[in-house]
Amino acid sequence: MGAVGLFILTWTMLVGTPHDDLLIASIGVAMMGFGFAEAETRTFQKKIGPGFTITSPARRITLAGILLYLVGMAGALAAVLRATGLI
Repeated sequence: MGAVGLFILTWTMLVGTPHDDLLIASIGVAMMGFGFAEAETRTFQKKIGPGFTITSPARRITLAGILLYLVGMAGALAAVLRATGLI
């Protein structure tokens, strides 16, 4: 999702679209922020019990992950405000 958002943002900035460029760029920023934040914070942990090992998904909170989530939230907020006509 992050790479698709980066592609949408780059395409909008370089080529443009016949629609609302700011709205599409905001959606691209939101996709980029949330997608790369998910990739940054995702990790796995091993739980070891008597005679077995289970690998389960987990989250590792990092500064880069938090900043990427904030970028995603700002892009989503800008997209909502642009779509409703408040910006």
